Amino acid sequence: MVLRGSLGKLLAPAALVCLARYGPTVSKLPLRVPTRSLGTMRSLQHASRGEVQEPGYVGAKAPEEEPWTVRVSDEEGLLGQLSAVTIAKAAASIQTAGFVVLRGASVLRAHELRAAQEEADEALFQVKMTTKGLGLEPLAPWAVPKPAPAAGNLFRFQEASSFSSGRLDMTFSEEAKSSGPLAARQDLLRLCEVLFDTDCQLASRGAFWNFPGSGREHWHRDGLMPLLTVVTAARQYPDNAGFMRLQPFTQLGAIDEDSESDREPKAAAGESERVAAALRPGELLLFLYSAKHAAIPNFSDFDRCLLYSVYGPEGISDDLNIKSTAPSLFSTSKSKSSMLALMAKSLN
Repeated sequence: MVLRGSLGKLLAPAALVCLARYGPTVSKLPLRVPTRSLGTMRSLQHASRGEVQEPGYVGAKAPEEEPWTVRVSDEEGLLGQLSAVTIAKAAASIQTAGFVVLRGASVLRAHELRAAQEEADEALFQVKMTTKGLGLEPLAPWAVPKPAPAAGNLFRFQEASSFSSGRLDMTFSEEAKSSGPLAARQDLLRLCEVLFDTDCQLASRGAFWNFPGSGREHWHRDGLMPLLTVVTAARQYPDNAGFMRLQPFTQLGAIDEDSESDREPKAAAGESERVAAALRPGELLLFLYSAKHAAIPNFSDFDRCLLYSVYGPEGISDDLNIKSTAPSLFSTSKSKSSMLALMAKSLN
């Protein structure tokens, strides 16, 4: 494993310079270019801000692009699969900045996005109906007015949890995870394997909801586990609908890894600036669990939904944010819901 990580140090920059210079002519290179050792997450040296700007460097930007943006070709859109070249460039951008945005053509079919959004809408409907039946609406992130932060923090269930004001993280069941319209994709599995240099799997799937009137930016990291979150939008939303922001170079081993997780980026202190990641339907945002990011306020009149999947090495799961010990909303008793409602009333 150490040898493979060392080879990654030597080969990754040179291989990606070739990709930037020659493009698809190198698409027959072996896909699993070792870029990171699972045992030592810092095996590949991270670039400085200055290096990111140099022509020919991994993920080098075109005049109108940022180093964390990779263009998906029309041919890939027609085939419905990311090419080996795009996978390598995306993995390199993630390694450098902690995230990547795939813009241009979409490899996700319209019917897949439509079915995935219908799945998320139905799941939210069931959560809302159950919440109403239990008398827990004062805790709910879609409530108007929004619950006080202490009250909102009580809305934590296996199926849906609120970690900040006006927002809901819905986790789909194991059955839906493996059989849904956006279940494990081979191209994203290959990208994950290039990134982590080991066999990977789909760990979880769900939807991030951001409701009108949501609270201030909620900066955080999802953890230090070697996991990759893939996010897309199935609907067209206005830019003020509460998309995500990220702080580059804050992932494990990067130059700003010591940036405080729950604080806004300190640009005046020399930290990297925040980056907005508004998505058109079918575009993809991929970021490491250790990359610092935030949900921002939703100033629109739309319930903004982002569909997500989490990929990672086989045997690695998220036990920090998805707790099997959390109560099930659909199995919560009336007595317990009454107690929660009373607590919410006093906190509000």
